[in-house]
Amino acid sequence: MNRSLRVIVFIALVVGCARVQYEDRGKRGFYFSKKNHTEATIPSFIESKSKLPSPILENNPDYVELYWKARSLAFDHFKAPLNGSSLVSNYIDEEVSPRRGL
Repeated sequence: MNRSLRVIVFIALVVGCARVQYEDRGKRGFYFSKKNHTEATIPSFIESKSKLPSPILENNPDYVELYWKARSLAFDHFKAPLNGSSLVSNYIDEEVSPRRGL
């Protein structure tokens, strides 16, 4: 089998596998016990800070400040799924693009 034919066969296999992997035949989440979103309050950083691990960096207070700022920003990005969404839990949105109807 020549090189170009091997490349074509490889690409066809990869594309075929990807299509089957993401094709939804109504079975996604079939084995998960939770099927629907249950309303839950999104926690705030202030309420949760005492439950989070604290870094031990006595010689680097700037790193500790950076750590807590990153945690705070993460809590700012907690979202609840939109009504009718297939998501069953609250999630963290990186917000690098406009919010779609997840």
